[in-house]
Amino acid sequence: MSDDRHEVDHPAGSIASLRMDRPQRISEQVWPEGIEPIVSIISWVFNHEKFLRDAIEGILMQETTFSVEIILHDDASTDRSVEIIREYEAKHPMLFRNILRRENLWSRGINVAPEVYGAARGRFIALCEGDDYWIDPSKLETQVRLLEGHPEVSLTFHNAWVRHEDSRKDYFMNYGLDRDDFDFAAMVPRGWFISTASMMFRRRPEIFPSMFAFTIGGDLVAHLSLALQGRVRYQNFVGSVYRIHEKGASFNFRGRGDFFYQRVLPDRIWVYWIFLKVLVQGKGESELRRYIRSMAKLWFEPMVEIGGESSVPDKRTLQRELAEVLRKNQPPCAPEGSLGDSSELQDLILEGATDALAMGSALWVRSNAKAGRLLPGMSVVWTGWKRGTLTAREALELFAKACLWSIAAVVKPARSAATPAGRDAVKPDS
Repeated sequence: MSDDRHEVDHPAGSIASLRMDRPQRISEQVWPEGIEPIVSIISWVFNHEKFLRDAIEGILMQETTFSVEIILHDDASTDRSVEIIREYEAKHPMLFRNILRRENLWSRGINVAPEVYGAARGRFIALCEGDDYWIDPSKLETQVRLLEGHPEVSLTFHNAWVRHEDSRKDYFMNYGLDRDDFDFAAMVPRGWFISTASMMFRRRPEIFPSMFAFTIGGDLVAHLSLALQGRVRYQNFVGSVYRIHEKGASFNFRGRGDFFYQRVLPDRIWVYWIFLKVLVQGKGESELRRYIRSMAKLWFEPMVEIGGESSVPDKRTLQRELAEVLRKNQPPCAPEGSLGDSSELQDLILEGATDALAMGSALWVRSNAKAGRLLPGMSVVWTGWKRGTLTAREALELFAKACLWSIAAVVKPARSAATPAGRDAVKPDS
């Protein structure tokens, strides 16, 4: 194999490393001891026994001219996931540097992303969650070539096939995408549109800023953080499968059920608000404000009855309620005082409520039982409105308060896993 390897000369700022003349399956590669990987592959695993072999085999079939490392992070799975991980680790000990938890940290509100990203040694990082899988053996090679040749690009992604485990139709995730190059302002209004398993990005110190330790939307934070550091580039090939199943996070994220209203919307509002007030420094501010307003509108839509009253809520009363909740419940992970005057966020939420009211008959009616599960106290508000004991204005004031309290629940203090107690099962480098 020594005849196939050579030193590659590159311009300053790009990769200079030991490379092979021809791509070879990573499971068959042999590299000198101590060589640094060009790509770190990170996979997040929790109870993925049913799908995990697909994910690992999709990684091992990759054909590259460079070295890689694989980091599988298992958050104390209760099925056979760890057994499967150890099986592959035994077969390919030089490839795997796994992190196997003895206790589930997600359930304790501990964010492990900073630690796991910090364990990566590669110049680039590629992701593949344990229930997704790669289908193009040249995926890594193709993405590395783009990042090598375009130092202005911080994140690249490709198309993905969205596969439902139930009876719903499958489809291409980025079918009809109208552009292939994005700056931060162009990323904001699109929300989440990049499949995790399609991403490759440059390893940077602040891929996942610590102030977002509370969030459940880690992918979105990474997308936006990387877009602040460089361009985001789309490559038009189908390199992975994004699997949607009833136990997966996306099953709850993509629907309009309880989880969406109780967690996704308040989480998304806080993420964008922190970007607006702390990180963007003038980039995409108008786009961020519009997006926050649109998320607030979605919050209020369940309260709008077909043909119902379309009056605007009492702004002063609503502002007073919102200000009190915001004052007590700013994200503990954000720099003190950095979120500025909370009246700006109050106004954006009020504008979203007004947008929802203005749609009136275009919106749907939700049952009392459904509304009662969306947010604490909703059933009382809904019943009062339906029976005429509450006006639309009074109902919206109470509903806005419930919304803000759900924000408070989302941003409860979160801890980082990058502590001695959190690093409980990290395989050493050697």
